[in-house]
Amino acid sequence: MWILDHADTLIALLAALISIVFSILSHLDSKKANNLASKALEQSGEARDIALAANNIAQEANQISQEANELNATALTASLDNTRYSWTFHRQANHAGFGIINSNNLTAFNVSITIFNKSELMSETTRDRLEAFDEVTLDTRLILSKLANKELNRVTINKPTLMCEIHIKWDTQTGKHMSLIANHGFSTLESEERRILKLRI
Repeated sequence: MWILDHADTLIALLAALISIVFSILSHLDSKKANNLASKALEQSGEARDIALAANNIAQEANQISQEANELNATALTASLDNTRYSWTFHRQANHAGFGIINSNNLTAFNVSITIFNKSELMSETTRDRLEAFDEVTLDTRLILSKLANKELNRVTINKPTLMCEIHIKWDTQTGKHMSLIANHGFSTLESEERRILKLRI
């Protein structure tokens, strides 16, 4: 019979076919293994990214916490600051000008001096810092202009006076915000004057 005559060939073909099938299955298993390995690497990378992000968030949280603690410490120090400052109005002799003196042995920071005649702004001066017993010379051109008009229109022998509100704001060395509002009269007298500014009541 033909089958018997070609049995060896058929067996060889069958063996080859089986070998091909196993080769295909082996290739599929290898591909599947590679895919699984690739997914594992991707998941590992994602896990690493998540861990890095979590670490960054933790570092930012620590930084925020540290800054909050520093702010709380500064606020506490400022709240316990009972330092008293004194300010002196200075009319310089011979119409040399007007100034405000920091009459303390402490530095004042972020100093702002504004002067009003009623509701009209007459002068504004600022300094980042004013050392102990240093003086700020005021810009009093508007004040002197008003005094000159009063001088022209005066009907008495007395020198005219322009009553003003002096607003002083500053920070202490601990960062505490402080302020003073005082009433004071500007005049064209030639004599020197130094007067401690009293808090307006």
